[in-house]
Amino acid sequence: MSANSGSGIPRTEANAAVLLLNLGTPAAPTASAVRHYLAEFLSDRRVIDYPRWLWLPLLYGAILRVRPRRSARAYAKIWTPQGSPLLVNSQNLANRLSAHLGDRTRVALAMRWLPARRAVARRPLKPASRGAALLLGCWVLVIALSQWMPYDFSSNRGMIRAKIAALSFVPFGGYVGGSDLNALNDLLVKLALAAPVGVLAAFIHRRRSLPALTVPIALGLFTALFTIVEAGQLFLPTRSPDPTDVAVGVLGALGGLFLGRWIKEE
Repeated sequence: MSANSGSGIPRTEANAAVLLLNLGTPAAPTASAVRHYLAEFLSDRRVIDYPRWLWLPLLYGAILRVRPRRSARAYAKIWTPQGSPLLVNSQNLANRLSAHLGDRTRVALAMRWLPARRAVARRPLKPASRGAALLLGCWVLVIALSQWMPYDFSSNRGMIRAKIAALSFVPFGGYVGGSDLNALNDLLVKLALAAPVGVLAAFIHRRRSLPALTVPIALGLFTALFTIVEAGQLFLPTRSPDPTDVAVGVLGALGGLFLGRWIKEE
């Protein structure tokens, strides 16, 4: 660089460029825009270096449910008619610097997080998707292990035939034998086990080559999952499969799916 006479700002030579960098800003002083901005900002490993399996559920399940509304109110107090004060002032600075340096020097403004476009705002879903897929696989394993205890599998054909013959398709027929309190407890436990399946499924970002997770597709996948879990009890001498448990699991997972979509949309 060569100093400019009469000015304290150095003037760059020809074919030079100046890049102004800033952290970023939300696209609008609204909870939705701030949520998109914070999701991208706080999903960056260079900002938060916690393990993904621990941080992303906390981020999407708690932080992005509370903090955007508070931050949006603070942004609204300083927002200008032209837009974000950080972006407006940075652009003004870039324009003034460009005018000072002349046509031979290019001045550019860049921000690390600027979710002004819908495509940019959706990028944080990719790391969240990987974490949700991992957690979903682990949770399915938890469900299977909890329903297949004590893991004393047997391939006795007579036992399997007897269990198939004893299957009851009367709703909640298997819950009638015990007390009402125990039946209610079993029902709530199964719903609680099934709901996270739907919540995590809602956060899995599908590939373009795959169909969207519509309710009919989710219904089929959840039915297959809980049918396999119940079918495994055919090989356990101390357990008996119940078609009602399949229905309860599917209902719990569908409820979780709608809850997960609501959380993600907010």
